[in-house]
Amino acid sequence: MIDNIIGIATLPVAILLFLNIFGVLGMNEVLGVSLLLIAAVAHVVNQVVNIVVAHVGDNWVILSYVVHIIMMIPSIICFINIAVPMPEKIMAQMPTMLASFIFLEGIYSFFVGD
Repeated sequence: MIDNIIGIATLPVAILLFLNIFGVLGMNEVLGVSLLLIAAVAHVVNQVVNIVVAHVGDNWVILSYVVHIIMMIPSIICFINIAVPMPEKIMAQMPTMLASFIFLEGIYSFFVGD
């Protein structure tokens, strides 16, 4: 249940990222914090909550770890970019990847119930 709430709550971040990507909106920061960083943190929180839900329900715990850690790679790259600059070609595609992941998690939250 909490994973569905977090998925739906992060939909506005994904929508703002998509609007920036398509040039409709020019907002790169929200309250002085990078929108990409907010998306990366939201994505990590969503994946960690999904792992916790798998533990609580005792459903495919090892598979959950593997899949969600692989899914966190784009967010981890964003965090590494803060300390060590990554290649510009990789970072230019990061908003698209994170917006897609967060948007799909949010839409998935609407349709999957217990």
